[in-house]
Amino acid sequence: MSPLQVQIMLHYRCCADDFRNGDFSAPAVRREIDNFVKSGMIFLQPTRLGCHTTYAITEKGTAYTDAVCAIPEPVCKWVIA
Repeated sequence: MSPLQVQIMLHYRCCADDFRNGDFSAPAVRREIDNFVKSGMIFLQPTRLGCHTTYAITEKGTAYTDAVCAIPEPVCKWVIA
């Protein structure tokens, strides 16, 4: 997963607004948003009164971000090969 993909997924996991305030015009951002919708990580929300987000995270996306956040910190090991 690229840093942009991680940033997008974590944004939808913990923020109540759209990534980049809804500016999806950058080609890389548009491509990743579309890929996440196709893979079921986020979904296009129906327009609702008082709701200012276009996309929201799914249960699959939540499970994935939980797994990403659970990756332990790297440690250095000395080995003789």
